[in-house]
Amino acid sequence: MAAQKAGDYKTATTDYNKVLAADPKNYRALYDLGDVEQFQHLNSAAEANYRAALALYPNFELAMYNLATLVSSSSPTEAEILYQQVIKLDPKNADAYFNLGYVLNGLGQKTQGQADIAKAIALDPSLKSRVASTATSG
Repeated sequence: MAAQKAGDYKTATTDYNKVLAADPKNYRALYDLGDVEQFQHLNSAAEANYRAALALYPNFELAMYNLATLVSSSSPTEAEILYQQVIKLDPKNADAYFNLGYVLNGLGQKTQGQADIAKAIALDPSLKSRVASTATSG
């Protein structure tokens, strides 16, 4: 984890793979490896590791959230379900509400999408600045 925090993804990948060689059912190492891969834009590998982590620990909120971010463009319906599961596990997860709102907007469910974005901002007012930057960047 220290290598990952330092941005040394090569060492972090090697370390997580060593953990997984010793303990293939270590869902946390699968998640951490996926996280490192996602930082490197190795999205297929990251997705596979998040899914493997969730197969071992279905309520692993971090893996759900990261998987949802990965599939939000390619599979928005799956992302919607994943974000809703994250919110069920952590009803105060402002980022999950925020991202869910944008997924729902993309699916044409604008009323609910805007409501979820508003809920996110109510939970974390700093997200309001992301709405403005998102609206002007499109």
